[in-house]
Amino acid sequence: NQQQIRIEGGSGLKEDEVQQMIREAKAHADEARRLHEVADTKNHAEQLAYQTERSLKEHRSALDESDAAT
Repeated sequence: NQQQIRIEGGSGLKEDEVQQMIREAKAHADEARRLHEVADTKNHAEQLAYQTERSLKEHRSALDESDAAT
């Protein structure tokens, strides 16, 4: 008992329309990748700022007055 599936293209899109859709998809993928990199960089910067602030609070007593004021 064997079943078969047959798939036929029926979208009616012309080759140039398909190529345009592919170009647009690639352009959007590049933009999404760039936005992801920007978000990663921002998150990393925020993490570094938080860690620096936490370290300063933790070790404030070891700093002399002039260092703590800056």
